[in-house]
Amino acid sequence: MDPNDHEELIAKVEQVAAAVLQAQGYVSAIDVLIGLGWLARARVEDWRQKRLPVLEAGIPTNPSRVSQAIAHLPVWATSMNLLPSETGYVAGRQRLRFSRSGSPELEKAYRTHWVSPKLLGRPAG
Repeated sequence: MDPNDHEELIAKVEQVAAAVLQAQGYVSAIDVLIGLGWLARARVEDWRQKRLPVLEAGIPTNPSRVSQAIAHLPVWATSMNLLPSETGYVAGRQRLRFSRSGSPELEKAYRTHWVSPKLLGRPAG
């Protein structure tokens, strides 16, 4: 990947994440992928209703770009003093899968919401 493309992607991830954080007080990988235009809300709903086996099946973007975006979110969130909060995604009694690989690290990255300390009533830092 061209270094300029990577820098542009990082800037877009940060811009989207900041806007989502401002709007709702937390941000997740799903929020960022929707904000980048890589994931349609309708596909998220299909996944939540188990019409998609894994969320990644609804993301038509190059997987390496998706991975880069998801990998940068915690870097940005930590720099913003956001707090990680893992969220369970279930349908019925079954845990929903995000990735084709099922990698525990990747699944955790998708599940983690980055929350403003203000939302939790805690001081920043």
